[in-house]
Amino acid sequence: MSKFNQYRTFEMTALVFCRDDAFLVTMNRVLRNLGLQTYATADVDSALSLIKDKKLDAIVLDWDEVANLAGLFEQIKGSRMNQDAVQVVIAHNLMDIRQAFSSGVQFLIHKPASGTQISGCLEAMRGAVLNHRRLGHRESVRISADLTVNGSQLLGAMIVNISNDGLGLMLDHRTCKASAELSAGSDIQFAFVLPETQQLIIGSGLVKWINRDGNAGVEFINVAQRRESNAGLQFQCMLDSHKEGIDLWVAERFDRQVARLRIRHEEDSLKKARA
Repeated sequence: MSKFNQYRTFEMTALVFCRDDAFLVTMNRVLRNLGLQTYATADVDSALSLIKDKKLDAIVLDWDEVANLAGLFEQIKGSRMNQDAVQVVIAHNLMDIRQAFSSGVQFLIHKPASGTQISGCLEAMRGAVLNHRRLGHRESVRISADLTVNGSQLLGAMIVNISNDGLGLMLDHRTCKASAELSAGSDIQFAFVLPETQQLIIGSGLVKWINRDGNAGVEFINVAQRRESNAGLQFQCMLDSHKEGIDLWVAERFDRQVARLRIRHEEDSLKKARA
């Protein structure tokens, strides 16, 4: 497993915007126990700078401390890196709680909060981050596939990762050009067997990008979608059973990584405690 996959699977980073020192002591203790790296600030400009410049998995905001909440939420939604970050709000007023959930906040810590409540909320937040990563996980593989572009077989291509949404390909440009022309926007038909299974996956997709290093990305096209070409109307699809097979396979591989990393993390913590 690559260092990138290890980071994306297990390590998490949270921004905490709060001025309540006593609350922060408990909050930071829980975050450390959950293995989250924390950026804590009581300054709005610092919070905005972190949202702009750092990849955050979760953003924890004290509702009472932000003068322009609407503007802050707009900054989060417009952030290239953090628009999908899990949002947690700290609040004590019932009206604030309603406004928070209507603004898209997923989790709430209700003041005055006990350590148990904070722990439960942040554990649920961590679970939501893991679920988001599970949906976006790309499992590294090296498998061959039958690939066809414009009716011609594509040679010299290998599948190097599989996700819920598509495939990553490694291309031998000389061989590929000799067999079939491939470029961004090409329709492609594929057939391959999922590793460690006997399930044959057959479908069609769209080449989303291609670079000079010989890497390409293919996006799956849903059965309900269709694309028109100069040759007429062509339906491109994957059977529901095949898509469900990929979703389950990717999720199982992700969960395996999480389990291995959790064991490794617990072993490292135990060694440090004994040292």
